Amino acid sequence: MSILLHELSHAAVAKLRGLPVRAIILFALEGVAQIEKDAADAKTEFWMGIIGPITSVVIGVICLVLSYL
Repeated sequence: MSILLHELSHAAVAKLRGLPVRAIILFALEGVAQIEKDAADAKTEFWMGIIGPITSVVIGVICLVLSYL
């Protein structure tokens, strides 16, 4: 589930920035968001790249909090 949310966050930022997303492919320990076009500017590329790790950290923090409860 965390891999899916990680890839969905990449795809969501791409869609918000007007880039078409073809598919999200999930493997056993990784995933790929297939974005059809390259980002037009560095800001879009930065946010598409950083949002996945941010999402993973948030998921990790939520899991840690739940485990302590």
